[in-house]
Amino acid sequence: MVWDAHARQVVQEAVEGKINRFRASARLNVSLRTVQRKMKEYRERGEECFEHGNKGKAPSSKVDLDAGAGTGAGPAARPGALGP
Repeated sequence: MVWDAHARQVVQEAVEGKINRFRASARLNVSLRTVQRKMKEYRERGEECFEHGNKGKAPSSKVDLDAGAGTGAGPAARPGALGP
């Protein structure tokens, strides 16, 4: 689920007691458990809970293109490499 401005508003209202958890789950079309988890996280972390956990981190699958540059160790130089 994307926690857009509407979803943030609904969670904030639920935490403040303006609406109950059941109404919040219906408005967001998510399960009651999801709303409970987000409410708990909002109480603990505030607005930061709506940001993705990997924000600002480099992907684990990122390939470092400069790592092998200039070594001459291309595919043909590796043992077991398929070549002509």
